[in-house]
Amino acid sequence: MDLTFDIAVTLLYDIADWTGLTYKQINVIIFCWLWPAATIALIVMLNRQRKTIRRLQLQIKSVPTR
Repeated sequence: MDLTFDIAVTLLYDIADWTGLTYKQINVIIFCWLWPAATIALIVMLNRQRKTIRRLQLQIKSVPTR
């Protein structure tokens, strides 16, 4: 677990150096903006897929059988 954390922190510091931002700024961007935005986007996609699946299931049920 410590190794994973150390790698993540090192990566954040590398990104900060590469972009000219601070470690704290990168941390806020990722965990206060990007992560929640990605979570909301995935929830929206999930709901759209559920609606599509329900619509397709209703179309399948309405197809006459021989």
